[in-house]
Amino acid sequence: MSCHVLPWRISAYEKDQITSGYFKWADEMNEICDMQMTILEKDTEIAELEMEKGYIEDKIKRLKEIKLRHEIWLKN
Repeated sequence: MSCHVLPWRISAYEKDQITSGYFKWADEMNEICDMQMTILEKDTEIAELEMEKGYIEDKIKRLKEIKLRHEIWLKN
């Protein structure tokens, strides 16, 4: 029986390179997911603030109309 070196056998160094490459890729994917989540949170916050701004603008408009009606009523 002879010991054959299998062609697909890799050295410990190569194995470390492959493993570290995988973990580097996994870390990069985690960073990308974290960035995407941060962007989504910021987009949501912007949308909420825009909606709140719209409500405030509508309220100001209604209050101005009420004030105008009240001034007209006082003149009569």
